[in-house]
Amino acid sequence: PVYTDTTSLFSPQAAAGTVTGDATAQHAEDGLTWTNLRAGAGNGANDAATSMPITINDRETAGAGFKVDGAAMMSFNTGPTIPAGDTISASNATMKVVSKTSPVSLNALNIVMAGNSGTWTHSIAGTDFDTRDAAASSTAYSTYVLYANINADDIETWTLNQTAIDTISKGSGLTRFSFQNHLDMANTPSPVNIDNSVEDGDEVRFQSADNATAPVLNVTHAAAAGAAGVNEEEGIIPSFIYWPLYDLKV
Repeated sequence: PVYTDTTSLFSPQAAAGTVTGDATAQHAEDGLTWTNLRAGAGNGANDAATSMPITINDRETAGAGFKVDGAAMMSFNTGPTIPAGDTISASNATMKVVSKTSPVSLNALNIVMAGNSGTWTHSIAGTDFDTRDAAASSTAYSTYVLYANINADDIETWTLNQTAIDTISKGSGLTRFSFQNHLDMANTPSPVNIDNSVEDGDEVRFQSADNATAPVLNVTHAAAAGAAGVNEEEGIIPSFIYWPLYDLKV
């Protein structure tokens, strides 16, 4: 038999859904060090918003410090569509850009996919910020989309690596990813704080499932080799026919 690849497309559900969802979750607290902001507990999210900012803000009052670290996170119902025995050969994710801004140009944010350890399904709360990859040295799940190449209304594409592909649920279950900025991922160098009395937000904002163009996860998969066709029992049938004839000749 000939096995052909199938490409399945998945999107999070909008706010009215009950199975999957997407949202920005963040830690927002004025005047923190970068280390404490990044490691602190999440305390804000809006899973009914039409856009998802991935952001770093410095503080809103005079003096050093930071205020916001935010990541976009989403779930995809891949399990029921992709058979448990299928092999996934490739995957990518796309999102449509709403806007970008970098008042602190040294913080221009490059965006990458990362793992997510959460068990959340549709509704995403501020505390789910803590389920993004916040390890001291986080693991990139995709290529980076560079700030310099991001423009409003662009459809940006992240190509998943094998580490990410191996986490895609097959047979049952949801697949969860975070989209994080490169400073949050690397945890070094710390973002630049221009230290004035105006809150400066470096961010890239994408459309959510509650907007016209929802995020999409594309997964290319096929039945594993040997999953169908001639089986072992069929393959040995000729030997049962041959040997009795051979004995007669002897």
